[in-house]
Amino acid sequence: MPVPATQRAVAGLLGATAVWRTLSGVAALVRWLWLGEVVGNGSMALLLISVVIGPIVGAGAADAALRHGYWSRDRRAHRRRLAAVAGLLMLPFLATTAAGRLLGNGPPSLPLYGIVTLSVTTLVVLALAGSGRHE
Repeated sequence: MPVPATQRAVAGLLGATAVWRTLSGVAALVRWLWLGEVVGNGSMALLLISVVIGPIVGAGAADAALRHGYWSRDRRAHRRRLAAVAGLLMLPFLATTAAGRLLGNGPPSLPLYGIVTLSVTTLVVLALAGSGRHE
């Protein structure tokens, strides 16, 4: 039985968003640590990967996981994936903005952005993985 197009689209968006947020946090920490200066154009290559290549790979992997049965095709699982996409799009931004304002330094710095983005992305993905254990 073929997978509905909406489920494939949401799975692809989830994979792309999770990879994009993860690589974005790592890229912020790499830029903060000045590792790009040491390895030449490494930071620009990481930026290219995080913006273009990473989300394409993540979307393909998530779609394949859904089509091959690694992820559930249940309606509840689809709703959880949709909620995780919304969480990955909004929560890292809201958390870094709130942390920057709480610390009183306005916009978040690179290490704060990197750490908060990676932490929130990890929490959202772990919550998604843990919420489907009963299926």
